[in-house]
Amino acid sequence: WKPAKNTKVPVSVLHDMDLHVNPCEDFYQFSCQNWERRAHIPKNSVEWSRSWDSAAAKNQHELKALVEKDVGNAGVFYRSCMRVDLINALGPKP
Repeated sequence: WKPAKNTKVPVSVLHDMDLHVNPCEDFYQFSCQNWERRAHIPKNSVEWSRSWDSAAAKNQHELKALVEKDVGNAGVFYRSCMRVDLINALGPKP
């Protein structure tokens, strides 16, 4: 299989395709096989979409890094919630 002339297929899409499969025989395997082999659904998710979830994961990672360094209220609140040992030691007190 070769892309049509004068077209550019993004490298990320090519990596997800299995170019050894004949698209006329099994288009799904041709277009998705390598993605299925490489994709790992996070344990806290029931699904994963490359286009949306990858961007969301990147944003979450960047926001976490920012709030961890924050010296204002957001950072103080975040760090107080992350002190799991202290929270468990205090128990369910109000």
